[in-house]
Amino acid sequence: MKTWCAVSVSMLAAAMPAAAQDITVPEGFRVSVAYEGEGTARHIAFNANGDLYVSSRMARGGGEDAVPVGILALRDEDGDGTFDRAEHFGSVSGTGLRFHDGYLYASSATTLYRYSFEGDELVPEGEPEIIVSGMPTGGYSARPIAFDDKGHVIVGVGSGGNTCVDRPGPEGTPLNPCPQLADRAGFWRYDAAATGQQHPADGDHITIGLRDAQALAWNPADGFAYTVVQGRNGLNRAGDGQYSEADNQLGIAEEMHRLSLGADMGWPYTHFDGRTMQRFAAPEYGGMPDAPVTGGSYAMPVAVLPPHSSPLDIVFDTKGQFPGEFRGGAFVALQGGFNGPTPQNGYGVWFVPQTADGAFGEPIVFADGFAGADRSPAGSAHRPSGLAISPDGALHVVDSKTGRIWRIEFGD
Repeated sequence: MKTWCAVSVSMLAAAMPAAAQDITVPEGFRVSVAYEGEGTARHIAFNANGDLYVSSRMARGGGEDAVPVGILALRDEDGDGTFDRAEHFGSVSGTGLRFHDGYLYASSATTLYRYSFEGDELVPEGEPEIIVSGMPTGGYSARPIAFDDKGHVIVGVGSGGNTCVDRPGPEGTPLNPCPQLADRAGFWRYDAAATGQQHPADGDHITIGLRDAQALAWNPADGFAYTVVQGRNGLNRAGDGQYSEADNQLGIAEEMHRLSLGADMGWPYTHFDGRTMQRFAAPEYGGMPDAPVTGGSYAMPVAVLPPHSSPLDIVFDTKGQFPGEFRGGAFVALQGGFNGPTPQNGYGVWFVPQTADGAFGEPIVFADGFAGADRSPAGSAHRPSGLAISPDGALHVVDSKTGRIWRIEFGD
């Protein structure tokens, strides 16, 4: 039986101070604060010149004075590893944020945009182009993006809710087949250079069975995109009570998947139990805890992370600046959930090693201590949400609550 545990203390160096937080990292790494932050943040992306861009799903101000945060642009003017120039631009508030071929792509719940830059400007002057529009509103609004090696942008469109029912609330009847699988709850592939595309008609439907995902990245080492999906909630309250509260807290793995054409990741009909490494039918569809799903119709995760840890980003290190044991794998930001055991899982950055033959090993804690003494959504000091690797090879981590950005590098 699989058990969840943090990496052993012997693998971690002494805590490194980062203002009010002590961030623990493996021996030989060091942590510094690259930017103090100025409010909520979600994802980050580096331009080739070292400028960093930050997305948010929130608005500044309140009531009639609320305005979209847009995108925050940061520049390190003196090259000391901290950002000392900051400007906001645009009105795109959302999740996805990536650079591709010199353009900055950013997504809202309904639309994927592209900004172009002239010369070395920090903030683009023109309005963004619309690459894809028409993605559905409501439900899970994250629209993560990644780029393959053939000129496509991959977009994730989350489902309409925790389960697929005919109406909201406990009185809803599960739908089979689930109609959401036609235009959401999956990943689509679009031409990254074409404007004016409509979802889903102009895209290639790659995978189905996605509940919700914000973590999506292309791995050039093996030529696949990978996602880490967020598992369901309320397992013990569904069906006829066949699942316990312990099953709900401990039995819903956060699944890391390789995106292959035609794959089905199982939502809403199944969930994956990280304790037994087996897939089970959802209780809404008659699933029982002693009857795993058999057959090969659903995709198997390449790795699993702790239940209800809320993975929000994934990045593969292509710079090669880290030592061998942390090279050739994926870093995953776990914001920390609310529906799991106490103290809550997540609130750190984990590493999923990948071997030369493409297989993934057991995930381990890479950086921890962001939450402080209280590992809960309300009480935590910080919650990691976005990851990016700078042109010089340092891993950067952004906090969703305050926008603080940490720089993690190896060596003196």
